[in-house]
Order: sequence, then C-alpha cells, then structure tokens
Amino acid sequence: MSNETFGVRPKHIIEQRPRDSQFQVTNLENGATQVFRFAGRENSGEIKARPADRKALLEALAEELPPGTIRFSSKLVSIDSETTAEEEGSPETSVLRLDDGTVIRAKVVIGCDGVHSVVARWLGLSEPVTCGRSAVRGLAVYPDGHGMKRELRQFLSAGLRASMVPISETEVYWFLVNNTVAAAEEEAGADPAKSPRSCGRFIFPKLADTLWYDCGDLVPPQSKEKGKNHLE
Repeated sequence: MSNETFGVRPKHIIEQRPRDSQFQVTNLENGATQVFRFAGRENSGEIKARPADRKALLEALAEELPPGTIRFSSKLVSIDSETTAEEEGSPETSVLRLDDGTVIRAKVVIGCDGVHSVVARWLGLSEPVTCGRSAVRGLAVYPDGHGMKRELRQFLSAGLRASMVPISETEVYWFLVNNTVAAAEEEAGADPAKSPRSCGRFIFPKLADTLWYDCGDLVPPQSKEKGKNHLE
C-alpha cells in the first residue's frame, strides 16, 4: 500500500531501496538452505516490498491532522451511543470516555486499541484466546555499519520461525516467533509461580542460537557505543 493512499506526500517518508525479489530460508534441523522468490512479476513493478521508517510515517500522518487532534497517554475506558432529539433518525453518535475524564463524541470510531480492545468488547466480539505462540521483534542499530548483505534471511525449526533483514546500512530488523505454551507448562508443572506468560525464558535463548546462525557477515556489537538493540 502506497503512502499516497493515506494522503501522505512521499517526500515526508524516508523509504529505503526496494528489497531483493528473493530470500533465503535455512532449516536449523539439518542446515539446508533454500532460495525463494516473492510472488509477482519483477519487471512489471508488482514486487514492491520495501521498509519504511515508522517514526517518519507517523510524523507525516500527524502533520496532516489539525493541531490538537492527537491525544497521547489517553486510555479509552468505555463507549456509549446517543441520539439527540435534533438528530432523531440519523446515525447514532459514539461517546468515548477516557481515563482522564475527557468525553469525545464521534460519528466514526476505528478500533485499534490492542488485544484487550474496548472497541471490540463494545462490538460484542469474543475475548482473545491464547494461540500458543509468543513473538519478539526489534531493530538492531549499528552506528558504524553492520556489513550485512542486503537480503532477507529466515530460519525455521520445530515450533520456531526467525528472520532478519537489513533496512539500511546501519539498521537490521529482526523477529522471532516460538511455540511456548507446551514448553512453559512442562517447566511449570504444578508450580503456579512459573507462568507461561514468562515467554522470555524460552524465546531469548533461542534468539541467541538462531539469529547468529551462519551470519558471518553480520558484525556483532562490541559495546553499547558500537551497537544497541531496541525491542518493541
């Protein structure tokens, strides 16, 4: 989806060069590596996978809004509907109440307020359920450059998927998805103090073993000044 779809001028977004049309997938069980290509015809312009600076994108979207439109650190507490006498027969107005006492009336509400969404509950949607997987992602920053090839790498194993891709000469985006429920229950046993929600206990050891697998061209950070890791 292009930035123009959101009415954002391209000059506001710092986009990197398009990604290569192929990527590597390594099986951690046997070490086998395969090369795949993204769908689409390369010479037709259909392949347009590319990273975008999230901060720059959000700032560009914010610039298009009237001053004072955005409210930060404002938690939505409840939603109600009302129809005034003058508006009888017209669509209901949504009344949003925030935790600081602010009341906002709106004709359109878009719910993107997280896994425990107040909007979803108001719409009568089911509560979220545990999927049995945990994920962690981050942006590794190397001020002096990482020296990594400009290609996407993915690593697969039983119940595990990890990937890394350089988005600039100094930044590498990475993520790891891991099946955690079974392992957590096995370790916890009858001890209620050990919770499956402590996913870091299972993810981070695998992260260390996986993301440095066969990555000799990626220079690990030598100190906090040389490189740093940002988790989201």
